[in-house]
Amino acid sequence: MVDQATILKPTKASWTKVRFNTASAMQERECLFAKATTA
Repeated sequence: MVDQATILKPTKASWTKVRFNTASAMQERECLFAKATTA
């Protein structure tokens, strides 16, 4: 069961490709990991 997941927000999208802001995703993951280890 998944309680929480990283939400990937597209920075650019077209019919051929989608680009995600990986720096933002990694920052969110680090924050979620920190919360999980202190809980």
